[in-house]
Amino acid sequence: MKTIKFLFPVLLLSLTIGFNSCSSEDPEDLILGTWEYDSYSLDIRTSNPAVTAEIKEAYESFLDIEVVSFTFNADGKVIIKYEDGDTDTEPYKFENGKLVIDGEPANYTLDKNKLSIEIINLDAEELAEIEEDFTDVTIQKVALIVNFKKK
Repeated sequence: MKTIKFLFPVLLLSLTIGFNSCSSEDPEDLILGTWEYDSYSLDIRTSNPAVTAEIKEAYESFLDIEVVSFTFNADGKVIIKYEDGDTDTEPYKFENGKLVIDGEPANYTLDKNKLSIEIINLDAEELAEIEEDFTDVTIQKVALIVNFKKK
């Protein structure tokens, strides 16, 4: 009888986990559908506010978001529509907490109505190259986050 009393909470817990894992809050479910470009933001962190502003201005001067929308399908394919009307179909998946499109992993946040993808996130070597253009400054991060809204 002690075994049954012990197993019942374990069984109950595993059923709860099973039901929760089928929740519609899974990224694989939430991402399905069409997401239209909404806005972008630059996440730039340095030890000098003037340098932060200079880097932001430089990025914004050549920044051109060409993606108009993503349509994520249940078959693991995403249709990418560009502002010139062209489209590409690429594979996508979720892996190690990242959204991977055509083999390129990216940080993301996702809820029912908003998808944000970190398109550019410079690595340590790239940040060091930028630091060479400035004196006495440390650059911690340069990232471009593109926001999409659910259609």
